[in-house]
Amino acid sequence: MVSGIMPRAVVIERRILVNYRVDPDLLGSYLPTPFRPAPVGGHGVAGICLIRLGRIRPAGLPAGGLRSENAAHRAAVCWDGPDGPVTGMYIPRRDTSSRLAALAGGRLFPGHLHPARFRAREDAEGYRIQVASRDGMVDIEVEAHLADQLPPGSIFTGLGAASGF
Repeated sequence: MVSGIMPRAVVIERRILVNYRVDPDLLGSYLPTPFRPAPVGGHGVAGICLIRLGRIRPAGLPAGGLRSENAAHRAAVCWDGPDGPVTGMYIPRRDTSSRLAALAGGRLFPGHLHPARFRAREDAEGYRIQVASRDGMVDIEVEAHLADQLPPGSIFTGLGAASGF
């Protein structure tokens, strides 16, 4: 990276994690070596992180900056490290509303970013986010609202466990 080009100030304005259960054997068939599913309650977990970043600006420039909507497609994985099993997230794809981020992906920003159109609505009722990648590979629509507890049957034991995940 070129000194002074990397964004200095970035604010996470919104982050929504959408997780869903996946058969561990099916999920494992999509994962590259050395990854394998990291089960939660006997289930594989995959999902999407929908995040809005604001105040993205190079070091040395005054306050303000760019804003972008982003989606990271992810799966909970584990692999064997030198000291035993390690857990983390495998992210096979990232989408962004920022043309700059898509063009500079891998150089100024981590990983390849695919250009996409995002529509986001936030109000007292909740959130609605639509993502359509320009290459036609992604078409997502998420509607969500704030809740004090997880729905019955969740694989997570509570909000703290889901948030920590």
